[in-house]
Amino acid sequence: EIAVKAGVLPEAVYRAVSPFSHVSAYYRPTPLVYIGLVIIAGALIAAGMALLQRRDVLPE
Repeated sequence: EIAVKAGVLPEAVYRAVSPFSHVSAYYRPTPLVYIGLVIIAGALIAAGMALLQRRDVLPE
């Protein structure tokens, strides 16, 4: 972003190659965002554990 502001790099190139170009520097997450992420992570872990039980693997 510094190169864009300095005029060394066009903004279109920066947006095409940078994985952080879509993140706003002014974004401030609320506690609700973190609670939602924990709920999603818990749901994914629970689904993974449930599906792991269905695997047909013989013990050695």
